[in-house]
Amino acid sequence: MLVVWILFSIIFIISLLLFIVSISSLQIEVKNLIFNSENMKGSKLVDYLVYIRLKILKKITWLSIKIDKTKINKIKNSKFMDKILKMEKKMLETEDFNTIKKDLKHLKQIDVDIIKAHLYLEIGFIDAFVTSISVAAISTLLAFILYKKMNKYKLENYNYIITPNYNSESTIKIKLNCIINIKMIHIIYVIYMLKKKRSVDYDERTSNRRAYACRYE
Repeated sequence: MLVVWILFSIIFIISLLLFIVSISSLQIEVKNLIFNSENMKGSKLVDYLVYIRLKILKKITWLSIKIDKTKINKIKNSKFMDKILKMEKKMLETEDFNTIKKDLKHLKQIDVDIIKAHLYLEIGFIDAFVTSISVAAISTLLAFILYKKMNKYKLENYNYIITPNYNSESTIKIKLNCIINIKMIHIIYVIYMLKKKRSVDYDERTSNRRAYACRYE
């Protein structure tokens, strides 16, 4: 009887956790991200602080992770990161462009809400014309994205400044503070679809190999 209660409790806890995750949203907050391509002494990503939170109804935080430069440097120098990079390299070698393109289509299912965005971008290239065109294109793209994704009732949470730099051969400077929100149910759906697709692709490749092998029997 005790074993039954233990199993029931485990199943209940797992089910409850899955339910909470499915109704939660993933919130990513970026604070004081500073990138400077002209920084020659150290990392071009000068500073940043990232909070990753899981929230219920976008209000109740039940999981929070803080990421800064110190933690990232520890992860970069760990054996775990080496294994991840090797796995990623192997995966990219086995995937062709069409497969990656199909996978990216599933990412359209993820609806991203931009809750806050403050951006300063300074950009410059050798050719002044290229610099001007780039600034115009980026400004137009940002305006379109914010129009689609921002909360129109809190306009004070959004502003961006795009500045051309005609005095440098090539430079990019970024200062960013932003908060984005993604529903976990969308992420779960995309993961499921990608896993299902890869399973189908694997079965098809296996079937083709078998048919090809039988041809020479």
